[in-house]
Amino acid sequence: MKQHQSLFSSIYTATFVVISRGGACPRCHIFNAFKDSFSDVHLLIKAISILGSGHSLQSFYISHLASIIKGITLLSFTRHLIYLNNCASIILFYQYLWASCYLFMINAILKFLISLLESFLLIGSSKAAFFDAAAFVWTKKMEDNYLIIRDEFLALQSTQIPSFATLSPEQERINEKQDWKAFVLLAYGNWVDKNSKLCPQTTQLLKEIPAIKSAMFSVLAPGTVLIPHRGPYRGVLRYHLALMVPKQNAADCALIVDHQKISWQEGSAYVFDDGYEHEAYNRTSEPRVVLFIDFERPLLFPFNFLNRFLIFVISQTPFIKRIYRNAGD
Repeated sequence: MKQHQSLFSSIYTATFVVISRGGACPRCHIFNAFKDSFSDVHLLIKAISILGSGHSLQSFYISHLASIIKGITLLSFTRHLIYLNNCASIILFYQYLWASCYLFMINAILKFLISLLESFLLIGSSKAAFFDAAAFVWTKKMEDNYLIIRDEFLALQSTQIPSFATLSPEQERINEKQDWKAFVLLAYGNWVDKNSKLCPQTTQLLKEIPAIKSAMFSVLAPGTVLIPHRGPYRGVLRYHLALMVPKQNAADCALIVDHQKISWQEGSAYVFDDGYEHEAYNRTSEPRVVLFIDFERPLLFPFNFLNRFLIFVISQTPFIKRIYRNAGD
């Protein structure tokens, strides 16, 4: 029985490694997996038949093994393994190449369509990088209550605020050190109940904002740098309410949008179009914390309805759903 269990384990391990790594497995792994147990041909065939019910590539691999196993020498058997291993490598390579080309084309088409739609959607809308926050009536109430919002943030444990890259791996591209942290309350219309309950007064204030789409506490730890990047869609505007700002060397903590630089001031609000290239950094020894809000961009009829539809479509994408799912874990 122990010999049978050992054999089955060896076969499974060797076969899985060969298939999953697509050629990266050294030939000695194959030899060592079978050299001590090869004499029991019937058990080997049985184990192979059990393994043959998996992925199509695995089925191809195993069925070929089963057809050559009877009466074969170990050396010849190993040669067949090497041949099949190379076949698997070629198949996996072309699968990867095709998938990469397909994703590249889809991404290029989507970017073109979004840019085309934006050119129509933004008819009659300001093309400014920064907007006057006072032009949006709800911003004054947020500023009036910034101390309440800040106190709720301070009540959170630091361990409760993850790196944004752990919620959305795409963010690692703009923040390799993963020291940009985010406590998500709302992700494109989806409230994160676990987090919202920890900040009830902030949540209530957020629910009074018309056309709000996303909200979170955004933390730039000392030394954090977000490289230049653009938002995926200009149908929303971004709002920052500064809750904590470095008191020394304030100029070393800044936001740059379309080559226009601002330094946050505690209790003040800023609205900007993140569709422009923008970057942020905190080169001080103190953290910077803002309440980060995305809200629907005011547009003329009928573009406002089309914009809402597109925002809904975005909310259903895996990119957004992943953030919501990870934030709620």
